[in-house]
Amino acid sequence: LANLTVTRDEGLLGRAIFAFGGSDDENSSLQLRNVHVTKHNSSLYGGAIHGAFLGVKIVDSKITQNTAQLSGGAIHLQVGSLNILRSAIEDNIAQIVGGGIVDLGSLSSFKIEQSSISKNQALGSSISSSSSLWPIGGGLYVNSDITIINSTISSNEATNGVGGGIAINQNQAVHISNTTITNNSSDLGGGGISVPANSSRNINLEVTNSIIVGNRSTGLGSEILVHTDLPSPKSLDFSHSIIGSSDNSFSEAIYPSNDANLQLNFTRVINATSSEHNIPKSSILNPLSQNMGLTSFHSLPENSVAIGSGLVSKCPEFDQLKQVRGERFMLPLVTKNQNVVVIDLSDVENCDLGSIQYIRD
Repeated sequence: LANLTVTRDEGLLGRAIFAFGGSDDENSSLQLRNVHVTKHNSSLYGGAIHGAFLGVKIVDSKITQNTAQLSGGAIHLQVGSLNILRSAIEDNIAQIVGGGIVDLGSLSSFKIEQSSISKNQALGSSISSSSSLWPIGGGLYVNSDITIINSTISSNEATNGVGGGIAINQNQAVHISNTTITNNSSDLGGGGISVPANSSRNINLEVTNSIIVGNRSTGLGSEILVHTDLPSPKSLDFSHSIIGSSDNSFSEAIYPSNDANLQLNFTRVINATSSEHNIPKSSILNPLSQNMGLTSFHSLPENSVAIGSGLVSKCPEFDQLKQVRGERFMLPLVTKNQNVVVIDLSDVENCDLGSIQYIRD
């Protein structure tokens, strides 16, 4: 599908786009390019897209204002792959889990790049109040390995559960780099990210060059909740990132902060109760904006602590808006033996945290 708008439908399983492939998901595919899917209502799964056994690729597209009465306000997918590039998943609602996207498991590839997942809601309806660690996922509810690069996850909401931005349920590897996770909220814990309590596999959460601030929860872990009954081994590795802000008066930024597997390398963890840092969210990020009507983002204010704090070796060449990160200059030289050697003269001090590079004068 390309260059069109698909709008207004009432379907049993999400008939805006309802696609099931064969047993070989590599040969079954659904591609959206410059498509806007909006204002659909599914009485079960996937307000906009419901699929299985196929590869889904979404490029330069918007999926907005869709509703699912069960799960996956925008997308509900099981078995196959999901790749989202330069696209917006925004203002969708699921009555139970996965306000934006539900990955039900067995995805061979799940990647979100230069995209925004924002203002989605998972309402947690019919979830027992005794299920206090139920993963809801206002923005994302994931069961497969996932990579998120140069993206914004903002202003999503999980009611009656955990994981306002991202609820990790059953997966092995989560890689997040140069991503901004902010303004998300949950009732019971993990306003930004919830790491699972019931995974039967080893957990590897790796966060690099990212900003996780201003998320809210009246439960444990305003920014990140790590369930303490995770099986061993597990790896929770945060590098060159910022977690929390001094004006977040909700619970401790990371819970529990003394987890033996928690590695904080060149990462600031800021709690409201700490006198070590006085860094409010407004000094780290600007309010949510839109990129010419497509993806949403938070730019960096002047003098933000995120400017120039990134690990260059892990920094992508472009940011969410396709702006070049840093001054990049490759100089080719010819040696005496007539071999060509390329010398990297890039400005290695100029990699910013989060999804948006600060534009210097």
